Amino acid sequence: MRFLLGDAVLVSGLRNSQWRGCRGVLVEIIRQTNGEDDPGIQQCSVRFAGEQRCWFPAEDLVNAPTEKMVRFFHSEVLERWKQLDPHGVGVLNSDRAELVMLLQEDCGFVRRRAEAEVDEFLQMFHSRLERATAPQTKSGALAA
Repeated sequence: MRFLLGDAVLVSGLRNSQWRGCRGVLVEIIRQTNGEDDPGIQQCSVRFAGEQRCWFPAEDLVNAPTEKMVRFFHSEVLERWKQLDPHGVGVLNSDRAELVMLLQEDCGFVRRRAEAEVDEFLQMFHSRLERATAPQTKSGALAA
């Protein structure tokens, strides 16, 4: 299962939707299948501020990073690609596809190059993030 009840999510798909970029909490999940061998498609009911609920396919949702995490992501992107406009980076939600598109548009990268650079960046970013958030022992060493 991709998402669990109570997960904070962000609507990342649906380019022309009023919900794109909105954060909410999963309150109901169903799986639509076409038989026993079909893994199915996860459909998620998301509650937004004001108690409004809408249904979305899981493919149009991503786990919503915290505001602190988004700011860290923005600073790391700007450090890696100094030529990017901070205002363009400021609208990113730590989504791979959005960053690929931004590099294509602002840096003139072909899709393959943008994807390769983003994948390398995300691997390093997540590695640094894991080290930064890993539990430490009382002596200050990282726990094994």
